Amino acid sequence: MAPGYLYQNFTLQDAIDAAGPAPTPAMFGYEHACYGEPSPEFFQNINPATAHAFFSTNNGETQFRHVENPLAFRQMGYWDARGIQSYADQLRSKFFDRCMYIQPLSCYQDMYIYFDAHDIYHLGAQNLWNVIHHMHYENQVYAFEQGDKTIPWIDATIQQALYNPSNQEKLRSWSSDSGNDILSVFSHGELGPVHDLAPNYHDTIRSLMMNHWMTLSRGHPVAPQYQINSKYIPPTSNCLSITSANPLIVVALPSAGGS
Repeated sequence: MAPGYLYQNFTLQDAIDAAGPAPTPAMFGYEHACYGEPSPEFFQNINPATAHAFFSTNNGETQFRHVENPLAFRQMGYWDARGIQSYADQLRSKFFDRCMYIQPLSCYQDMYIYFDAHDIYHLGAQNLWNVIHHMHYENQVYAFEQGDKTIPWIDATIQQALYNPSNQEKLRSWSSDSGNDILSVFSHGELGPVHDLAPNYHDTIRSLMMNHWMTLSRGHPVAPQYQINSKYIPPTSNCLSITSANPLIVVALPSAGGS
């Protein structure tokens, strides 16, 4: 479920009501919503090394689904705020730990981290884009409510350890298909005092390490500007809401080509 009952002096229902109906394609300069979707080539040229599709494949338990003969024009529409919230709640209920560290997306290609081609095509890239960035906003509220100062310290400590190129290579070489716990990547001491934390923090450490592994597997260097623990980084321009009181409909979508 969404964090808390209040979003800084307004309720979740207030936010949904304020959002009103789903936006029209004309609001984004399109005649049809599908004109803002990725091109058919986007659904055919997929890099399997980075297309984890964690949500669509239930964390790798099911196969990545492709789309046969994707069409540039198809009937589809935008979800309203209630639809975005409902889908976000479903994901958070099923994948709570992973959702707590959602990464803001920089382009449509990043969506393959979370979804397979089938879901992006049939549910709509723009709708799923809104879901991911709304959940990123929710995580800011979670962080405020929980106030656990240990978690940002853990991530900062892991980040410092990953400045070491040999540690980067160790994490990059780990495979999610190996069956090995990602915590086993580093020997005692290589992550500094993080190793000495109580077992109740292990899931948090796993989630943070998984996010850094995803960043490395996508070819980005590990540096402060690439930190992807969304609980502790400021909102980006990709997460702008239509109104300051409404995080449930976002804009600043990437180009329809999906670059």
